[in-house]
Amino acid sequence: MSNIIDYVKWRGDLSFEHAPFNEVDGLIFSKLSYLIFDGTVFEGFEQNVTIKDYAKKMEENETGVLNMLFMKSIDYENLLSECAKSVRFGNCKMFNYVNIIRSHEELQFAAITFEISESISVIAFRGTDDTVAGWKEDFNMGIMETVPSQVESLKYLRDVANYFEDRHFYVVGHSKGGNLAVYSSINSPISINSRIIDIYNYDGPGFITDLDNNRTYLRLLPRIHTFVPNNSIIGMLLDRKEECAIIKSNATGGFLQHYGFSWEVLGTNFEKLPERKMESQIIDTTLKSFALTASIENKEKLLAALSDVFKGYESYTLTELTADKIQVITKLAKNLDGLDKDTKTAVNTALRIVFKEGISAVRFTTRFGRKNI
Repeated sequence: MSNIIDYVKWRGDLSFEHAPFNEVDGLIFSKLSYLIFDGTVFEGFEQNVTIKDYAKKMEENETGVLNMLFMKSIDYENLLSECAKSVRFGNCKMFNYVNIIRSHEELQFAAITFEISESISVIAFRGTDDTVAGWKEDFNMGIMETVPSQVESLKYLRDVANYFEDRHFYVVGHSKGGNLAVYSSINSPISINSRIIDIYNYDGPGFITDLDNNRTYLRLLPRIHTFVPNNSIIGMLLDRKEECAIIKSNATGGFLQHYGFSWEVLGTNFEKLPERKMESQIIDTTLKSFALTASIENKEKLLAALSDVFKGYESYTLTELTADKIQVITKLAKNLDGLDKDTKTAVNTALRIVFKEGISAVRFTTRFGRKNI
């Protein structure tokens, strides 16, 4: 069972000039965007750092990976190490790293650009990190047509494209980053999105807006490639029109399958499956139906109930929040009790699956461990 690290070991001797960019490369750049670039890669375009040089600095400083729930830092360290040693990734230049967290705006946004040739760059949007602000912003996606990170993603894409007026781009992202990749692309002017080669969304949620009437989205549809594991949860949220490629994962549960290192690679592609598991289909029909048909009032009640749970925790990370898990669960149960029947049904269905996934995740983490950076 090969994954993206094995792919780099196998394909790493071939440059992008000799072997074109593919769907596996897109996930690799998406995962690299989760590394800590603060103090190493700076905002703007005047300075750049190669992946090789960045890896050397990180080895010297013994840092470089976000501390996130259920994330195995060793996978990111190994991926970075193999990329740095490779011809394919090692000399890729990185620039314009932006990392914004504003709890009062419920905004969490990060992005970085990689140069894979003199004429092509890869714009990678980071998914939700470990901050409460990031997770609260995810909740907002269920009732707001636009959230702050989407606004930032469009600004970021425009800034990069306007600076490199003669370049073409791949736009990629995992989880929320996948949503941002699609959002920024379909909302950019034609002078920019005409230079986008392809858009890669790795298990990112869809949209609450009506995509049938978005002409730019429909025009770019052939260039939007969405991938979900066979027991996807995150990628099934909200609406989309593009077909999803179903990827085989060596993890058991949906949250663990969301972890891109579990996706199985076959040559230059992911190994595909014909259909998703039943749990994923239940999430799809239940929560998508609620998100698209429930009244704004009911959605706002649910959002208020969830947001109230996190009051006083705005400066916390999700990992730190688990220290108060009993208080959080008690508060959540009390808040959800006041919701209407349809909303409670949708939430309870999701929570039953999430609880099952949580047990699997805890067992996984306990078995394999997680190095805290």
